[in-house]
Amino acid sequence: MTPERFKAMIRDRSFTSEEVIAFTGVDKFTFRNWLKRGVVEMGEKHRLGRWLFSPVDMIRVSAMVDLVENIGMSPSAASGLCDEVVKLLDTFVEASIANRKEGVRTSPLLAPLDHYLIVAIVAKDKVSYRHAIRQGDLIVFGDEEKQDAGLLMLRVTHVVLAAGLIIDDMLEKVKAALDERKA
Repeated sequence: MTPERFKAMIRDRSFTSEEVIAFTGVDKFTFRNWLKRGVVEMGEKHRLGRWLFSPVDMIRVSAMVDLVENIGMSPSAASGLCDEVVKLLDTFVEASIANRKEGVRTSPLLAPLDHYLIVAIVAKDKVSYRHAIRQGDLIVFGDEEKQDAGLLMLRVTHVVLAAGLIIDDMLEKVKAALDERKA
């Protein structure tokens, strides 16, 4: 699949609420509450009144499940971190499109997708986000800035989200569902 087709596919809203619940493991009542309250920007109502979702929407929901149900973050606080996961995916897609236009056929990823992280750094009145790569016991923020993963994860002022794992898991489920639809 070309990067351009992939970009369109991840934004195509063709999945039902039931599929989102099945793929992400979100509780159906929690999911409906998030939709009703607009906690996470996702989905759209079809003209027939049924909600439809894209793979990007499912990535957001999966990240929300990790942050809210597994870590205990408030949905409103988790929402910004979920947006960063989607930005990470968009960055890779745009880099792939640029590579293809320049005739480069290699991946723009510096490491396997499941090694990518989003680190939320909490200060007094603001949260900033950094993209990072896990290399063994180290978290690498740039070419030279490294921090021991164990120490970073112990700090209360940081939340580390395995964004690459979430993206990779959801895209595998989406591919399987799309292949099943074709069969």
